[in-house]
Amino acid sequence: MRSTRRGLLALAAGLPAAVLAACSPSPIVTGGPSAPFSPTPTGPVQSPGAARAADWTTRLRALVGTAPAQDADWAAAVTAQADAHLVRLDAADPLVPDAEPVFTPSPAPAPTTAPFEDALAALLAEGADLFGELVTDAQSQPERLLHASLAAAAAGLRNRALAPVPGEGTPIRFPETSLDGSLLVALSHVWALLHGLEVGLGRLPEGDVHDAARRRLAEAREQRNHLRAAVDGDSPEQEVAYEMPNPMTTPEEITDALAVLEQGLLDALARLVATGTEGTDWLQEMLQQVPQVQAWGGRLPHWPGWAQV
Repeated sequence: MRSTRRGLLALAAGLPAAVLAACSPSPIVTGGPSAPFSPTPTGPVQSPGAARAADWTTRLRALVGTAPAQDADWAAAVTAQADAHLVRLDAADPLVPDAEPVFTPSPAPAPTTAPFEDALAALLAEGADLFGELVTDAQSQPERLLHASLAAAAAGLRNRALAPVPGEGTPIRFPETSLDGSLLVALSHVWALLHGLEVGLGRLPEGDVHDAARRRLAEAREQRNHLRAAVDGDSPEQEVAYEMPNPMTTPEEITDALAVLEQGLLDALARLVATGTEGTDWLQEMLQQVPQVQAWGGRLPHWPGWAQV
């Protein structure tokens, strides 16, 4: 006869306690100790670099809100740029486009009592040191370029006559690039700039703009020589001609074209910063390119350096 579950329970009820105890599992646990309890993480952790950059950007945003009335348009443009930066810096991964911010922005600091000019100069100097440090500490090329871009954007704020504009480039993750490959890209852009300057000098009337183009031509030739010397092995020769951004038939078209060519060179130098090559301060060369763009009336995009990625 098959035993039912009810019958077994009834049989057990009639057994002495000692017998039941002998039949129950032993309370002694064999084997090694169990792993300690580890709570599940509650969410992503903001990287220290992004947190420091976000704190600086929050303070910049608060400061430009106190700009003089004559700088209202510039302040509005800088606020838009700061907001664009904070959206990325407060996301779980600043290198993912369209990611939603997940971290709470730092509270706005109390208004400073220093004159606006002095407070802005001090904050921009602090930013130069901060972003230089973050570029050095970055662990990947995209992260390095992210902080180099923030450094260039901050450097552009020294010229309040030229407010930043949104632009097209945006931070993303990209495959690692080599030094030589990045050098060849930079060379192609400095050669294009040289061609544009030579065309402009042949069409500009004598005057301040003509003199500025002549000075810049000498500087660009030095940049070309510097970049060629850094190439491992033989570097290619300059092409006969390069496509220009516009026909360059008027002084206005010439300066507009030169600003575009200078921006292209800045973006190419940013690729060199991303490589993290020691021995040459590519970040400094990139930052020195900022006033070259602005010298022709060019306005920096929110994310300088990302157009070539």
